[in-house]
Amino acid sequence: GTKSNVGEGLRVLVDSIHAHNFLGNGLTPDEYDYHKLHGPSRAINYLRSRDVAVDEVREGRITSELLTGYDMLFLNLPSAEMPPFYFSEIAAIRNFIESGSGMFVFVDHSNAYFHSYRLAPLFEQLELETYLDTACDEPPHTLGTGNAWISITDFRSHPVTEGVECIGTQTGGPVDFPSAVAFTSEKS
Repeated sequence: GTKSNVGEGLRVLVDSIHAHNFLGNGLTPDEYDYHKLHGPSRAINYLRSRDVAVDEVREGRITSELLTGYDMLFLNLPSAEMPPFYFSEIAAIRNFIESGSGMFVFVDHSNAYFHSYRLAPLFEQLELETYLDTACDEPPHTLGTGNAWISITDFRSHPVTEGVECIGTQTGGPVDFPSAVAFTSEKS
């Protein structure tokens, strides 16, 4: 079959200034480091396989000039020992989003690496909330035993959820309700 160029022309910038992304590390048979096994490198490699241009910034600051030409900014668990988000970076990111570009933020099911606290100044300027709660659910909205692996099947009509029938994830951090596009069950 012919490979579809789904992401052709799309550009994503991965922020490794504020987070450990480990994108340059490949997996090896004897590699068991949590971040290398469960970090975003496999997702980024998948995007690249779909012709999405993905660049990584590791030092300096996020500026409007840096974000020019990108369609999305990728933030993965900003960490307490990494540089903070400076006011100028927050302004640049807000302008980027308000100009029609996107931001994809990974949050954890706890305040791991103090990411929720690190994101608070940025989120405040974007009129979003950060939470320290864990999203779990009850059967039949679970995958396997226990309530940590959840099945999300309730979606708001949105381009991101078009054609999606189910998201399976291990727990998760809730997001600000007005901007949510996927919802856990009423018993979650």
